[in-house]
Amino acid sequence: VLANIAATSLSMAVGAASPSTAVANVVGSIAAMVQVLFGGFLLSRSNVAASTAWLFKLSYVNYAFEALMMNEFHGVKDFAFTSYTKPPVSIKVDGDVVLETFGFPTSGLQSAAMSLVAMSCAFL
Repeated sequence: VLANIAATSLSMAVGAASPSTAVANVVGSIAAMVQVLFGGFLLSRSNVAASTAWLFKLSYVNYAFEALMMNEFHGVKDFAFTSYTKPPVSIKVDGDVVLETFGFPTSGLQSAAMSLVAMSCAFL
């Protein structure tokens, strides 16, 4: 819900600041693509140049995805990865190891939610 509010706030801010509908459509589309691109599931923080890594901090999609990943994996013990090989191999790992492997924090769910609230308010 917070990500939807942030997206709506960003869209309304772009629409209000644009001189015409055509400009609002172009700027809004570019803003949405940047938000999704730096959301964390298309690009990894470790795979981007340091000069563009700051865009992750401006992406509401990043904070929403981060909160989702922490909610799903933090504190889970004996998470099993199973291969598709014959015979199948099952590897047990902790959920926090999965988070660290993909570059997500293992705690801070509240800070991600507060970042979404702050972005929603800033866009308004």
